[in-house]
Amino acid sequence: MPKLTETFPELKVACEHVTTATAVEFVQRCGANVAASITPQHLLYTVGHLLQGLKYHLYCLPLLKFEEDRAALRAAVAQSGNTKFYAGTDSAPHAVKATDCGCAAGCFTGGIAPQLYAMAFEEAGVDLGLEAGQAAFEAFLCHNGRAFYGLEAARETFTLEKAAQSLEMLDTPEGPIIPLPLGLGQDSLLWRIS
Repeated sequence: MPKLTETFPELKVACEHVTTATAVEFVQRCGANVAASITPQHLLYTVGHLLQGLKYHLYCLPLLKFEEDRAALRAAVAQSGNTKFYAGTDSAPHAVKATDCGCAAGCFTGGIAPQLYAMAFEEAGVDLGLEAGQAAFEAFLCHNGRAFYGLEAARETFTLEKAAQSLEMLDTPEGPIIPLPLGLGQDSLLWRIS
């Protein structure tokens, strides 16, 4: 990628679902034409979480990485003035996770991604009760990706509040879909959309 961006310095490059400190460093070194999405699971968990009893609801591609990688991702999204990193859920609703080869890759975060990102920002040390923390969170979740892709601002809004939200399986004709935290034994979130 460094050779590509040096050869074509105006090329717009979206690094989807970055997971490593190396990727964060690369994106930060490049100009405004290079940006990256980050999933909630890569901000919240590490490979250590995945391997504790092989929690297959955390099995996603790209795989979860190490603590130093998660720390770099968290620092990048929480940085004041961040314009290069944005939310990219990569939500994967599998009715049945088990397959012939073990399990289907992907974490289901549909309908709860903003809440998971809020939890990740708090774990990164961002105070979402302060204006600066709210601005960093809103930029990451709502503005940076839109601006990078040249999309119009959304007309609809929602509000997150610090209050418990219970989680349930989603029943579908193909079978139940289990939200990521529920698959890890967590039956509620710390944030909800009001």
